[in-house]
Amino acid sequence: MSTIIAAALSDGIAVIGLANASLKRSYIYDIIIGAAQKAFGLAASSSSSSSSPNQPAVSRRRMRDLPADVAARTDAAASPSYPDFAGIYYNAGYGTAELCSVASTSSSCQSVLNDFRSVDESLSANSTDLFSSWKTPVSSTMRFAANGTEYAVSVGSIYPEGYGKNSTPFSTVEASAIARFAVENENIIGFGVYFSVDVDEAGSVEETSDVWFVKQE
Repeated sequence: MSTIIAAALSDGIAVIGLANASLKRSYIYDIIIGAAQKAFGLAASSSSSSSSPNQPAVSRRRMRDLPADVAARTDAAASPSYPDFAGIYYNAGYGTAELCSVASTSSSCQSVLNDFRSVDESLSANSTDLFSSWKTPVSSTMRFAANGTEYAVSVGSIYPEGYGKNSTPFSTVEASAIARFAVENENIIGFGVYFSVDVDEAGSVEETSDVWFVKQE
């Protein structure tokens, strides 16, 4: 499923677009814009025509302002003192998240790592990315692409045995947010998730993030 909810809060108007297929948000975005223009007599906007069918419009706007080395990171970018952010984190609303590194040995981590290896043969033992099982109606996994204490977060599902008659592994994981970890005196405090590029830099990660996860172990 692909979904976009577009809302004009001050006008009390919202448009919901749904498609029974994954990775179709850019098309839904174009349809919503076109419907709004027709319904409210708005002038045609050039923004929708710039949407790429290969990259969802919502995800592109969220990732646009990320540093280039976060959006296209290599394992060589990790420094020798790179902290290990793998572990258990908790948020009262979202529950518990176990973030796994490629060195994690728990059975739950091995399962999610095997899923990612089925669709990413380039995943190396030196990777500083983090991985997590994230079971929701529209996802099964998360991947945090690393750059220091900031990550590009991708969410979706992996089908390691394919689907139906097609047994080829495939993934619907796509960029959705930014995550930043908070470290004090070499101790990991937690991490915050940002769903928008409009980030208030004035406060701490806990204060400015949309969702804050506390490090448990």
